[in-house]
Amino acid sequence: MPTLPVERTIASRYRLDRLIGRGGMGAVYEAADLPIDRLIAVKILQPECFGDDAALRRFQREARILGSLSQPNVVKVHGSLAPGGAFLVMERVYGVTWRALLRDRKTIDRETLRVWIEQPCDAVIAAHARGIVHRDLKPENVIIQETAEGTRLKVLDFGIAKQINAQGETDGTSFAGQVVGTLGYMAPEQLEGKPVDHRADVFAIGVMAWEAICGARPFAGTTAAELAIVMQQPPIGPSMSGTLRSVLEKALSRTANDRHLSATELKWSLTDALKH
Repeated sequence: MPTLPVERTIASRYRLDRLIGRGGMGAVYEAADLPIDRLIAVKILQPECFGDDAALRRFQREARILGSLSQPNVVKVHGSLAPGGAFLVMERVYGVTWRALLRDRKTIDRETLRVWIEQPCDAVIAAHARGIVHRDLKPENVIIQETAEGTRLKVLDFGIAKQINAQGETDGTSFAGQVVGTLGYMAPEQLEGKPVDHRADVFAIGVMAWEAICGARPFAGTTAAELAIVMQQPPIGPSMSGTLRSVLEKALSRTANDRHLSATELKWSLTDALKH
């Protein structure tokens, strides 16, 4: 992981204190908002992306998308600036990733999973209402916090999200013909580089739920070619109730039209099935 930048104070206001995460496009630091003495997180575009207009547009698009979403389960952005590069000023989210907890527990009991499912679905529902498709939902991009009010989940990293307007047109960053996302969580149409909509996120949530219940993803494969083959068959995994399996298999349908019509429908179908 990279160390702290030589210049640790940005815009004479934000002091970078320590690295807390790194993604494909940016590094995230715990920082202090000096004038108001508040702990925050600052995401900085990787130095190797400086001068890359496409990377900068994606970074700025993430800032716009997050800035447009005001929902408790989406990480909040306080602002963005671009002093020679680009950075986002975000709320400091404490907790551990869904991936880390899944690794520790191997499988998750149904009541815990119900809580884990409902809140990311609420985040996605809010995004979809604004025409935003996340496209990279996975256990690494969900933080689970234990607070005085109970368990709170936050969806992170909208770096490859896209926005679709009422006419079905994208924001010009649809990466047509390119495969973007994470293997194992991408819907078949996404894996093939075809246009995607909100039903790609429905598929990803289905994968996450299946993995939490069964301890492994529903489709085994480490390459796009392997996954393209196995996705033509029903998912394989331990036995579960007929209702729950039916809900998950619908979410994991190869054809988008066969999946749940919305993240709202998936949320209520899953949470109801998890009660039985």
